[in-house]
Amino acid sequence: MRTSQSILHNNLSNAGHKSYISIWLGLCLLLISLPTSAQNAIEIGDEITYEFSNSWSYSAKGDSTDNEVRIFQPTQQQLIYPYAPLYKSTPDSVYSSFTLTALNSSTYGRVFRLHINQPCCTLNRYGIPLDSILQIIMEHDVILAYSSLLDQYIICNMHDFYPSLDKILQHGIPNEFLLQTEDYKLSQPSLNMVSFNVLKYAINAFCPGLSLAIMAQSIPWQDKVTITGKPLDGSSRTMSYCNTTDKVSDENFYRDIKSEEYVSDYMFNYVNGNSEGEIDSIEVDSISDDSTEYEAVCDSAIAKVVDEDTDSVVIDTTEIDNDCDSLTEDFHPLYNKIKVHITPDGFAAEYNITSTIKLGTALWERRIRLRRKNN
Repeated sequence: MRTSQSILHNNLSNAGHKSYISIWLGLCLLLISLPTSAQNAIEIGDEITYEFSNSWSYSAKGDSTDNEVRIFQPTQQQLIYPYAPLYKSTPDSVYSSFTLTALNSSTYGRVFRLHINQPCCTLNRYGIPLDSILQIIMEHDVILAYSSLLDQYIICNMHDFYPSLDKILQHGIPNEFLLQTEDYKLSQPSLNMVSFNVLKYAINAFCPGLSLAIMAQSIPWQDKVTITGKPLDGSSRTMSYCNTTDKVSDENFYRDIKSEEYVSDYMFNYVNGNSEGEIDSIEVDSISDDSTEYEAVCDSAIAKVVDEDTDSVVIDTTEIDNDCDSLTEDFHPLYNKIKVHITPDGFAAEYNITSTIKLGTALWERRIRLRRKNN
């Protein structure tokens, strides 16, 4: 005899399946209604294996005030904010490997099969049984359908994961996790919608390099130089500088970004938990598209094209007021270097991000690397 609780769960599950199908059919139709902005083409059947690493270091130099290890987290004001979830990784070093197979590519979007070769070991903040979910993911590859802008995706083969995920999640879903999902904020989600969010969370946790591989494909191929601000000189804590060089050469695309800005002590947390804020290991939502968000920052305000052939852009820094705030001892220079190389097949060969912060006598550095294994 079934209990009322099991009947309730079955009704919720059945209703959720119908609701889920309707929602995702609508989203699939949306995928075929938007034009693409990426200029590099990929071939159906292409299979690319990536290796991803994310490490950071904090080296004090004898100053007694630097005896606790701290980790930097970008805010919305930082130029590297599109990569913020990757800066929340707290282990000294993490590694993962995954394979992408192109299943479909058109002006309406792209579809990939994701196979996780070696998952990234991350902290589990929400109390979700990631080990059990990992076993499910390792049994079934994930089919991801991206929108034309490559900034969001749906999971096409959720039916492969529903039965097992439902069994895991019917025993209870942490409220702290539910509050992070947008659909829960709008209305009470179905069990299957929660299963989708949990699976998305797990993909981000096990395969953080996926975001960089997709972001690289969204960058328009063009010869362009964009410069904003001027290098830091200590005159104002609001100063910032960004030099973005895009180049197409021998059917390859290269992006080189160098930026400088000041960050405050409030943007650091102690790894041992002594800080007021708590460090997240991963975000539920995927990273936003850096080719639009980052470039929007670098292209904003007072830009003037000086070479129509290369679309080179310079900034008249005399119009920028950098004297509104004086530089105090709790502000430190942040230097970022980002290098992207995309091969003729449209896939990234490498995507490297390095951030360095001088903290008085200490030095903090984050190194994020995505490299193609079968170049």
